[in-house]
Amino acid sequence: MDGIAVRSRETFGAREDEPLHLVKDRDFVWVNTGNPLPEGMDAVIMVENVIESGDDLLIEAPAFPWQNVRRIGEDIVATELVMPRNHVLSGFDLAALLTGGIFDVDVYETIRMRIIPTGDEVLDFTRRPKPRPGEVIESNSVMLSSMAIQRGIAAERVPPVADSMEAIEAAVRKALDEGMHVVVIGAGSSAGSKDFTRAVMERVGQVIVHGVAAMPGKPSLLGVAENGALLVGAPGYPVSSMICFEKLVLPLCDWLVRRTDFQRETLPVVLTRSVPSKLGREEFIRLAIGRAGKAWVATPLGRGAGMISTLTKAQGMSCIPANSEGGGSGQDRECRTVRSAAYPGTDPHLRGQPRQHPGPAGRRTHGPGGQRKQGHGHPAGIHPCGVHGRHHGAQERLGHVRGGAFVRPGKRGFQLSLSQEICP
Repeated sequence: MDGIAVRSRETFGAREDEPLHLVKDRDFVWVNTGNPLPEGMDAVIMVENVIESGDDLLIEAPAFPWQNVRRIGEDIVATELVMPRNHVLSGFDLAALLTGGIFDVDVYETIRMRIIPTGDEVLDFTRRPKPRPGEVIESNSVMLSSMAIQRGIAAERVPPVADSMEAIEAAVRKALDEGMHVVVIGAGSSAGSKDFTRAVMERVGQVIVHGVAAMPGKPSLLGVAENGALLVGAPGYPVSSMICFEKLVLPLCDWLVRRTDFQRETLPVVLTRSVPSKLGREEFIRLAIGRAGKAWVATPLGRGAGMISTLTKAQGMSCIPANSEGGGSGQDRECRTVRSAAYPGTDPHLRGQPRQHPGPAGRRTHGPGGQRKQGHGHPAGIHPCGVHGRHHGAQERLGHVRGGAFVRPGKRGFQLSLSQEICP
């Protein structure tokens, strides 16, 4: 607070009809916001509430103890937990850590993922091809990498690889050698004559799962490479590939960095028509959702695993359990929303500039600010500094909290210099 620091007990006699006279350097000291409170003073009177009388001042109201003073420990105190383990950092968290004097802490690395589309019939979209009969523009890798990027994963794709055991294996080994934590092989996860995904995974590691009791997404593959990286065989049909990614791959990636904050919103809906289903496997149905009166109604969309347009039309998805034969018209169900936004600049597959939203002429987009200064007690507050951690090989990308603190990811590992939780 900008004003004068005083001893409150000496101001109790101030009245509007009988102002109290204060002598500079004896009865008061000028202070600005952020200054340490001078020794012996215990209150601050705002500059707006003082009357100048030469070098001295007059006040018309008394001050009470600790008026306009931020006391030591008001915000953060020594030994107080600043950030719990496995916490995803926001800008507020970074500011709190710096305020506590913590400059380096340990986090999980940002997951690096490479998606390798395969197939003789798929064409690289970056070349803007014109498909001939029997050919198709490859698009699954863009869908999957965008889903991963929106989840905070450093995902990338490569051009399609031909249906060749040697070519696919070479692409997978290259990804592993370049430090990818997750390698996704697109298509070839079933049992056809050109489905090499399982064989390649067995050459570079071990297959853990081949086939899940779900529709779409049944031929999904999961494995572990010799170096511990996650191997994924995503089905070739786009909806199957999305289900594999949404229900298997992304949750595993969240687990790798102990992330627990991501949950899609749920919504109670009423089905507009019956949805029969086979016993013995879970079925994920896509839903177009709208408001009808006070209720949310959901219309089931096409159920084909290759119908990518149903994903663009769907606002939600509901799971029919394996022990159910479906749902009837008018039945209440719970669905999870599936819509998420992507903006130019956040997804490398999107090009263009975001729209500029005009504002009032002359309006500033930033406000006044300042730095806090340390002291024993001052109007803006002070906070203790404490131990900090450090890491090696840091990159310019923020990571995810591992040991209860914040750091940037490195290529290899981190020097652990903090305990299970951080304190300032």
